[in-house]
Amino acid sequence: MNRIVLLLLIALLPIAGANARRYDVFPANPTAMEYVRLRTSVIAECERLRSVEPVTGGFRVNITLLSLGLRCDAVIADGLDFTLGAFAPGTYRVTTRYNCIDCSPPVWDDPEVTTFTVSPGVASNVPGDDYTQLDLSGIWTTPSEAFTGFAFIHSDGLGESGRTARVTGLWYDYGGNGQTSWSLLLLDGTPNRMTGRVMRAVPNGSGLSRTITLSPIGDATLVRTGTDAYRLDGVVNERGFDFPIERFRWTRAAWPSRAPDPQ
Repeated sequence: MNRIVLLLLIALLPIAGANARRYDVFPANPTAMEYVRLRTSVIAECERLRSVEPVTGGFRVNITLLSLGLRCDAVIADGLDFTLGAFAPGTYRVTTRYNCIDCSPPVWDDPEVTTFTVSPGVASNVPGDDYTQLDLSGIWTTPSEAFTGFAFIHSDGLGESGRTARVTGLWYDYGGNGQTSWSLLLLDGTPNRMTGRVMRAVPNGSGLSRTITLSPIGDATLVRTGTDAYRLDGVVNERGFDFPIERFRWTRAAWPSRAPDPQ
């Protein structure tokens, strides 16, 4: 009889000490603003993730225990996996709080603490790489050629020699016979100077068998000449070009002045 009573008492005791809960952190070494996931094992049909709340120095995971006893002994194979968030550089703590109606006390904290450190990210040894770079994405025109325009898509990366820049551009131009033409600019380099090829789509065949291939027709260089000023030069189909480009400024009469009175 005494043995049965002892087993019942053990079943009703908080399991924090026996089941110190730790969390696996993915990725193990996160960088700034990279999403952090946590994973831990749970007891089937007996534990539920109630909430995650910010606390001093990190986060607390609140878990609800639905029941204790012999029927709560099956561990889910894949465990509990959830995204905690994306964070600035620093060290963060993750603790666990249990809520259990049938337990005494009904609320207690797990003594185990999981910590993870978020690093600032990949550093560059090139001076000026940590400064905000100009984004060239958008519509550009040139005062040197009327009705000529460019649509740039700008993306940055980090290479062995510092920050790298890539511009993919659509060039709207006119040929020698006055026909409109579209060319593709594929430029790579630094934020101040990018070079690459000029490509043009060439159709082959017709109907369902028609295919499109990109053929190189020249080279181009995009050079920064001022705060928000660039020059584009190169050769296309043996024709040289060298002109300044500027951002397209779209305006409208959003608040026009009063029109003259009718006579």
